[in-house]
Amino acid sequence: MSRAKQIYGLKVASQNMEDVIKTCPILEEVHDDKHLKHCLWTGVVVSYARSFGENRGIFSLPKEFREFSDPDMQVQHNKLLEFRNLIFAHRNILKESKMFDESIPIEELNTMKVTYEEPITKIGIYRSSFEKIKVRHTQRLAEFQKKRIDIAIGEALDSMIASGEIIPGINEFRIDKK
Repeated sequence: MSRAKQIYGLKVASQNMEDVIKTCPILEEVHDDKHLKHCLWTGVVVSYARSFGENRGIFSLPKEFREFSDPDMQVQHNKLLEFRNLIFAHRNILKESKMFDESIPIEELNTMKVTYEEPITKIGIYRSSFEKIKVRHTQRLAEFQKKRIDIAIGEALDSMIASGEIIPGINEFRIDKK
């Protein structure tokens, strides 16, 4: 992979982390609108996890961004990736019920209730709550990742400058070419 493509992928990852950092404080303020809360969590989880997936043609963050010396950060990272894969980007109702708040009985979690009182029919479903994903832990993790990613960007840029791949002025690189 070219260094320009690596920097491009790192910059995309940095912007994804910035999205998480900016969204978490808003998410903390949402208390009474479960739909907005779900939407914001979807954005946070998918934005965080995006750079760790199989991004065809772009870049997937390497191993050093997937491992943490802090066990709490490792758990939060793993949880966000798992939530992305099983709930927010795809659904796996068999595994989903094991991942969430126990305040909703498992038998109700993936249940639909229809209330019919002529002429009105209401349909209700239980959505998993997100109590096991901590907003501040997620924001702290994204801030930590962004710092690591930005350092890697700086190192890659320094390497390209030292090798003459980047010269004074505007340098443009096509990322979609091999």
